[in-house]
Amino acid sequence: MASKNAQSYSGSSITELPYHQDGSVDWDTLGNIITGNMLAEVVYASYVDKKHGIPTTESFTADTDWEFSSEVDNIVVLKKKSERTFWLGRGVIEIPVRVVAEYVKDVRSSRIWDKLLVEAKYLKVLKETETCTDYIGYQRWEDTNCFVTTKRDMLYFVRCAYLDGKYVHTAISVEDPEYPDNPDIIRVNARAGCGFVLEPYQGDESRTLFNYLGNIDLKGVPMFIMSKILKAHPVCAIQALRKHFNTTQSHQSPWLFSSFNFRRRSRAHSLSTSINIPFQ
Repeated sequence: MASKNAQSYSGSSITELPYHQDGSVDWDTLGNIITGNMLAEVVYASYVDKKHGIPTTESFTADTDWEFSSEVDNIVVLKKKSERTFWLGRGVIEIPVRVVAEYVKDVRSSRIWDKLLVEAKYLKVLKETETCTDYIGYQRWEDTNCFVTTKRDMLYFVRCAYLDGKYVHTAISVEDPEYPDNPDIIRVNARAGCGFVLEPYQGDESRTLFNYLGNIDLKGVPMFIMSKILKAHPVCAIQALRKHFNTTQSHQSPWLFSSFNFRRRSRAHSLSTSINIPFQ
């Protein structure tokens, strides 16, 4: 898939991709690293979230980098300042984890809260088991303001996995000579640890605590505007998912994969082609 020249963008703790001795990218190790980063951030943030989180002492809370920012529609928004501010939203969806996971694992699902998304496709499945799938994906957005259209895209590696009753969906931007930047499109940077963690809320498997971590550099957007966008995204996502499951009797969408196993679908539909997104 990728050559020795392929690199990840700077993330929480990753500056380049891990490699095997033969020069090929070690995707499995990369998946483990970003999954660990994602789970660690959610755990640390949970000590600050007094609504959904883990009760703790003030002294321990003060040692975390996360802090409370706001609460909207029973969705707690937390922020963390490192080299830049990034955001985590946490809210309950009254649907089992497996059902929500079956929906959000699809590359197209973010269309219900991200109206600027115009293209989403799988480029290659790298690993596939009953509980874990790694793939390279691509998304493109378009936004028109004052008759000027701005295009952004993202090439990224994704690890989707079920771990100890939780579903982890985390990504990191990658570069690869096979999929070069388009000079007419701004390529954004997904940093290590962005994505979702879904877990049973307070041990109740019929309810999902949805953790949405936004850690993306949109490129070319002023910092204060980007901060507002990333802060709003988790709230929009959780609200949209609640609405979707409240209005969809089967808790499924006909254009989603019916199984966690991508190969069942890929026999008839190549993952190397774009997947149409319903724009109703």
